[in-house]
Amino acid sequence: MPDSSFEEPLPCLRRSDTLAGLTKPILAGDEIWDIDLDAEIAVITDDVPLGTPPVGAPKHIKLVLIANDISFKNQVPEKVSEGFGF
Repeated sequence: MPDSSFEEPLPCLRRSDTLAGLTKPILAGDEIWDIDLDAEIAVITDDVPLGTPPVGAPKHIKLVLIANDISFKNQVPEKVSEGFGF
């Protein structure tokens, strides 16, 4: 981990565009965006009370899935140089 990670928090906010079918093409505006595609594991939970111990957390899991993660590395060059997520 880069030293800057201890001084500057690394926010990671993900959002979803439209949901596409498994065989639908992934459309992007231009290859110059340096498109990166990989898989992420997502865990959907119900309301988990603050302070829930690790042993109690699994009962709140409702769905585990694999999701496409499509990033445009040229849109976040400072984070790519830190080795974040790409």
